[in-house]
Amino acid sequence: MKIRNLIACLTIIILFTFRVNGIAQEDALTKGSATAPFRQEPRLRVNHPETGGLWNKEKLFVGSAFEIALGNLSVVNIAPYVGYKVTDQFQLGVGITYWYMSETIQTFFYQTNLFGGSAFARYYIKEYLFLHAEYELLNVESLDFPGLRTLVDNKYLGIGLKQPISEKASYTLMLLFNFEPTTYFSNPTYRVGFNFEL
Repeated sequence: MKIRNLIACLTIIILFTFRVNGIAQEDALTKGSATAPFRQEPRLRVNHPETGGLWNKEKLFVGSAFEIALGNLSVVNIAPYVGYKVTDQFQLGVGITYWYMSETIQTFFYQTNLFGGSAFARYYIKEYLFLHAEYELLNVESLDFPGLRTLVDNKYLGIGLKQPISEKASYTLMLLFNFEPTTYFSNPTYRVGFNFEL
């Protein structure tokens, strides 16, 4: 059921992306026909790969979230993602994530690996301030039955800040709350990440 939820979420994101772009193109063509009904050539250029259209590679961005903590409780997290700017304010993306966790309590030592994928949406309220919603599905080791693995899902909602580093690069700080908290993750969740526009 959780895998179906992730597939359904990705399908909705893909369909929404194409729908929004399709509407934008239709509006552009309608306005063009109203102001210059005999100009047909610009319509053919709308979907040209170099000028935009349904898919424009210049709207793509990639990035990753990182987390490293060493000590009695050690955590290493790497979560690369790829996103698409549907509009100047609205973004959609998908990613993969990997966690390594270990804990030492006197003579007791425990370690585990978590991995999975996610789909997210961001809406920018200001150029530097955005809302973030995310669905994540992880494969984790069962704490009740060591050696067996199971699936858990996380549903995050929160706010983030974006700070430019250069024309194409920036870093983000996010504060997220998980509406499906698990033993592995507590609320709230803090994330530091980097974005690179293509």
